[in-house]
Amino acid sequence: FYERLAGMRSVAPGYKKILFKPEPIAGVDYVKASLETPYGKAASSWKVEGKKFTWNIEVPANTTATVVSPDGKSIELGSGKYTIESSLP
Repeated sequence: FYERLAGMRSVAPGYKKILFKPEPIAGVDYVKASLETPYGKAASSWKVEGKKFTWNIEVPANTTATVVSPDGKSIELGSGKYTIESSLP
């Protein structure tokens, strides 16, 4: 659930670097997950409305994240809370 639907994967020990890459599936229009890392809370929640994908993520303090949206766009982010909107393929 955390790695596929919510899309949170550790790519460095202790979640020092996180890959956020959710894999939405047909019939699921809302996912919300969080976990405590040694640096604080990491969270991913998203919803689908038609072809619109709205995603809220939280990157813990003193960590970095690679964020890949379902439309394939990738960005690098530091700690903080973010909202990302994209369209589904």
